[in-house]
Amino acid sequence: MLKKLDYYISYSPEDRQGATAVLAEVVSKDEKNLDWCFAILRAAGENGQKIMRLAHRYIYDLNDAIKVDGNLDKRQKLLETLHNHIKAQINLFDNIEFSYDFAVLNEKLGEIYQFLGKLDQALEFYNLEEDLFNELVESNPSNESLKHGLAISYSKLGEIYQSLGKFDQALEFYHESEIQFKELCKSNTKKEEVRNGLAKIYERLGSIYQSKGNLNQALKYYILRNDFARELISDNPYNEKLKFGLAISNRFLGSIYQSQGNFHQALQYYSKYNGLMKELIVNNPQNEEIKKNHAISYENLGSIYQSQDNFDQALQYYTKFNTLMKEIYINNQQSEEIKNILAVSYEALGSIYQSQDNFDQAMQYFMEDCKLMEEIFDNNPQNEMLKSGLAISYEKLGEIYQSLGKMDMALEFYKKYNSLIKRIPRRSASG
Repeated sequence: MLKKLDYYISYSPEDRQGATAVLAEVVSKDEKNLDWCFAILRAAGENGQKIMRLAHRYIYDLNDAIKVDGNLDKRQKLLETLHNHIKAQINLFDNIEFSYDFAVLNEKLGEIYQFLGKLDQALEFYNLEEDLFNELVESNPSNESLKHGLAISYSKLGEIYQSLGKFDQALEFYHESEIQFKELCKSNTKKEEVRNGLAKIYERLGSIYQSKGNLNQALKYYILRNDFARELISDNPYNEKLKFGLAISNRFLGSIYQSQGNFHQALQYYSKYNGLMKELIVNNPQNEEIKKNHAISYENLGSIYQSQDNFDQALQYYTKFNTLMKEIYINNQQSEEIKNILAVSYEALGSIYQSQDNFDQAMQYFMEDCKLMEEIFDNNPQNEMLKSGLAISYEKLGEIYQSLGKMDMALEFYKKYNSLIKRIPRRSASG
């Protein structure tokens, strides 16, 4: 192994395929061997630095592969090993490349903790990422890759504050991201990645204003998002990532029209969303994000029919929603987001049976909802949105026990509800 590595250091530091094959052999045996490997590279001067950067790229590629496989523990261990390595060496080399690698690595670790619902730890890594990119952009103001990284870091921070229910702070970071993406779009009018980045920021701005009850402002941003999505897909009609973006933009427009009581318009956009997700799932049956949104599209349709008191039709869609979410949850039991959406699916079914006075059936689903919400809340007791979601679960159970004439049990759950309740909109899988 040492001879192989020495060959690439001495004679072929640019050979990505050869160098990464050696690194793959190292990592496959034990991730801890990375420390040994990097120690050799640190001592190897300029060529060692080149291969170290190849190592970073390789590990990022490996991380993405593990992400698809769903081996979260291995992914986290690998990235933390690399994080310690770069942190130890960054002052030794003090150049843009290593600082950039370290910033991106903080983002990837933040994403893992965000996935796990550990938002405080995710925030810590995203703050480190933003600090690094701010320093890099300040020193290299014309470097567009660094500006793009800074725009993404602002967006990531916005996501965390939004998840924590701190909408004003989220709005601040989303607007900072919007500024960066708009500047990048001026010099990259045809660059899909940049245009798509701005489109996503419009979506997130819309979702914040919707959460704050400013539906007109939310609609403005959702229309901008939808316009961008349609432009992008017209230039690349077979690009499934862009088709997914268009589907999501239809979902958010549907949610605004639903909030405004325009159920006919909402149903049109939700049907477009559902139709696109049906197309995407055919070619991407294992894609977790597509599977999740395919499920949510049925929740959206069910909510419209429920609003119109068409409970039989709503029940059909909510049943599909719940069935799909249970399938997704099997391989994603560590995901707080998936667990939360599954809880929403149980609550939706329970609400239908409650409306039909089938209290025993409603009880079963509300119990499942409550069980999941308690698990999520236990991991995030300071999260006000989760606290309110759990309160709603307790309230629903109180209502059912009251309807069944079991007043002692009803009182017990109403007391739990009163200890948690906050004034927020009803939970939804759509955000």
